[in-house]
Amino acid sequence: MKIIYLIFGFIFLGLGIVGIYMPLLPATPFLLLATYFFGRGSKKFNAYFISTKLYKENIEPIKNKIGMTKKRKIKILGMISFFIALSFILINNLHARICLAIVLIFHYFYFFFKVKTISEDKDV
Repeated sequence: MKIIYLIFGFIFLGLGIVGIYMPLLPATPFLLLATYFFGRGSKKFNAYFISTKLYKENIEPIKNKIGMTKKRKIKILGMISFFIALSFILINNLHARICLAIVLIFHYFYFFFKVKTISEDKDV
């Protein structure tokens, strides 16, 4: 089972790295998933990952509740909104659309009221 966690960890790490450089792909959710799967799969890989600059710049501020820059929040919410809107258009089921709308509202509520906004100069 640990090998499966490691495989998923590397998949999400790869997607997170791609997300750093591609404007349409958010890095943070994928890196959070990579952290989770590395934590489950191997103490060695997890220890290495949390010591990297990638982790310290993208995940640690969220984990330690330091906050996110306004630019990062907008990028993440934009991607979430895009994919939920796409799903909303493609799914022709009222109940699914209601669930998608609730998920979108939750994301906006969470980012506006629970995630602290920090200035750009604090973002490493």
